[in-house]
Amino acid sequence: MKIKKKAISTLIILVIALIAFGAARYLGFTRTRIGSFSNLRDKYNMYEWIASYADFSGTLQKAVFPKVDYMGFDVKSASGSEHGLNVTVKCGNMIVFEKEGITNGTYFFPVYGRAVITIKSEGFLGSFYTISTPQLPKGAGNIYLYGEEHGNAAIIEGEYELWDSYYHNDGMRDLFMELPYFTAEYLNVWMQSDNDDILYEVYDDIDGTSAHTESFLEFLKKIKDECPETVFHGTDVGHQHATTGQRYLSYLLENGYDEGSYEYVTAVENMDQGSYYQRSGDEVYRENMMAQNFITEYERIFGRDIMGIYGSAHTIPEGMDYKTGKVPCMANRLNDFYGGTVICESLLDLKYETGPLSSESIVLNGKEYTASYFGSTDLSAMLPDYSTREVWRIEDAYEDLKDVPTTDNVLPYDNYPVRVEAGQVFKLVYTMKDGSVITEYHRSDGDTWNGREVTNQIQIR
Repeated sequence: MKIKKKAISTLIILVIALIAFGAARYLGFTRTRIGSFSNLRDKYNMYEWIASYADFSGTLQKAVFPKVDYMGFDVKSASGSEHGLNVTVKCGNMIVFEKEGITNGTYFFPVYGRAVITIKSEGFLGSFYTISTPQLPKGAGNIYLYGEEHGNAAIIEGEYELWDSYYHNDGMRDLFMELPYFTAEYLNVWMQSDNDDILYEVYDDIDGTSAHTESFLEFLKKIKDECPETVFHGTDVGHQHATTGQRYLSYLLENGYDEGSYEYVTAVENMDQGSYYQRSGDEVYRENMMAQNFITEYERIFGRDIMGIYGSAHTIPEGMDYKTGKVPCMANRLNDFYGGTVICESLLDLKYETGPLSSESIVLNGKEYTASYFGSTDLSAMLPDYSTREVWRIEDAYEDLKDVPTTDNVLPYDNYPVRVEAGQVFKLVYTMKDGSVITEYHRSDGDTWNGREVTNQIQIR
């Protein structure tokens, strides 16, 4: 059967139209509208979306391409409106912002590339608009971020000295930490109590993590004793959501807060973040949420100087997330958003030993060297299959081994218990949970990975 040329032409035109429509949808020139809308007025392009409605009941969806790595969403409800907006923003398959029942307020969150905004409501009266180029408000305070190795006693002591100085000499009161929102808030309750029951509940809940050390416990006690007006702010995803999170929710309900209070809703959202992260292990999601949670928490006290304590991988001004290298790390995001008000400093030098603990002879490629031992690090809280890592520095071996081929395996300098410099060779001995042992040799050539100085594994058997 012959197909007429006219039919073929019609089919081609239809295909082209469908492709054009799909491209327009993808690029944000159109938006999906499902439901009923009275007095709908919206204006949109690839970068922004402004809309106002009376009696909005249904779903709207649109894609935008923010001009920077942050985006803002502003909602204003009309007088008499009893319903808010449920807003979800996704970049790829990742939810970067999600909040229900928004009636008024501005929210900032990190994005990367194309962002798809989905808005749902039943009877919303008001307006909203996206902010694709958010500007730093006037009067910002300074954000002093310090990078640590979790649980290291020498670093924790240095952190206390810093906070003690900021507290007594500069009048600071807000201490941001790599803790969930609900954990920090529960510690704030403890700060006002006449006993340490809550502190020990929190401490028991973090058993099995690198923060579960006597040094960290004493750090918190000293803050309560010497800096009693300290206010903790937690901006990590909701680790310990099933323990500390539930304890905090119970405390709220027992002390006059209802399920619609800011504290309760924020705690539940933070717990949901932790639940998702625990199921997925998605480090990109966590890094984005840490930046979003920080901005949300800081906006509540905007204009005050604050100190923050976070793992060193999260505090590199130009660094990427330390597991995948796909997105900017927390400090990188904050630096983009708050500019020169973000001051980052690593405290890792505080952990280094002044000298080796012992030494022994080692033979590599038929030549004898002295190997200096700098101790063992417990990896069980970070890597489920690993137990410990011993570090040996092979003295005066670089020139002999500088041309040995490398593998794709790297280890950042801040993972070593000794200061690393270019032109050194190390032996790393990993003991696994099953008792097996893996030995690697690394060379420091001055290379970087995701903004961090690293050693490269070399092919020595």
